[in-house]
Amino acid sequence: NRARVVIKDAEENEIVATNAGDGLYETSPDFRGEVGETYTLEVTVDDQVYESTPQTILPPIAFDELTYRYNEDKRAMEILIDFDDPDDETNYYRWNWTGFREFLTIIPDAYQKLCCEFSYLDIRSNEIFVLEDRLIDGQRVIDFQAATVRVTRPVQYLVFLEQQTISREAYRYFNLLEIQNQSQGQLFDPPPFRIEGNIGQASTGEKVLGIFYAFGSSTSSIQYDTFSAITDFSVFPDDFSVYEDYECDCRDIPNADTLTPIGWTN
Repeated sequence: NRARVVIKDAEENEIVATNAGDGLYETSPDFRGEVGETYTLEVTVDDQVYESTPQTILPPIAFDELTYRYNEDKRAMEILIDFDDPDDETNYYRWNWTGFREFLTIIPDAYQKLCCEFSYLDIRSNEIFVLEDRLIDGQRVIDFQAATVRVTRPVQYLVFLEQQTISREAYRYFNLLEIQNQSQGQLFDPPPFRIEGNIGQASTGEKVLGIFYAFGSSTSSIQYDTFSAITDFSVFPDDFSVYEDYECDCRDIPNADTLTPIGWTN
């Protein structure tokens, strides 16, 4: 409980975040930002106050035609979308995804029950997908690759895709972060650069690592079977099967559960 974390709106109304453990602070589930409203993050630690620049929630931009295609070289499923970019205005996008996949373990005889006949593993994105609409302003965008989901087992997957409408400041931050993450450390790679966020000490303005951003979002989901999409199983390891490399109760595995996810269809 060392930190006090508050989100303020333009009228200085405070939304206090509570400590959920492991350095995570959460607002009430009832709190939702409003399109057009401006918010600021304020964090107080040991009498030191840190503030973000104000962030205004931009209107969400809808997408449709959520589809997928298998990329054999990457051994991954690419999530594709269609959307209409608004005309005569600069827009910045970020895409994020979460989801579930089937998680099947070999149950030892000692259990004497099919406790994990159907179980699911929580999965989520670890990549950054951002875009500035400079080259697509006002156009209908078809089959845009908004996410890549690595295939780890030939089973069913359920993916929830979120399209965020972000500020130029947030775009710049995530774009630089993406460039740095993609650097392979080769001889002619550009030198590492400082990625500056928008949070600083209130009294001195000294920047700290991280960013606070607010955004409008559109979401949708898609479920697919990787087994039927894979064309060449020889590129996978010999133990590539629907069963995990565990002989245990699946509920002992982090992020696995027997509860059927909302939106899952059999």
